[in-house]
Amino acid sequence: MVPSLKYGLHPLLPARLGFRRLLEWTDPDLAAVLETTDAFTLVPARSRVTLARAAQEVLDREVPGDFVEFGVHRGGTAAVLAFALRTEPDRTLHLFDRWVRS
Repeated sequence: MVPSLKYGLHPLLPARLGFRRLLEWTDPDLAAVLETTDAFTLVPARSRVTLARAAQEVLDREVPGDFVEFGVHRGGTAAVLAFALRTEPDRTLHLFDRWVRS
């Protein structure tokens, strides 16, 4: 049984449950994106959540323009940004990385 989310505000609950478990209860879609992107990034889960929330804040404030990521590497944070932009068909996610041939 999942307890009510009102207990998520208790200061001891996040420490006892763990970051991922609490995120599964409060934002299951974002938790699924984190799990999917774990193998494709060097960025810690908490930083990816911060990135997703920052992107959502930009969208909520209706800041015009597209999103850009420089240094895509394996695409984990790009997937987090794509998740944030999933309901924004008029915005484009531009991804840039540098490849060097030997």
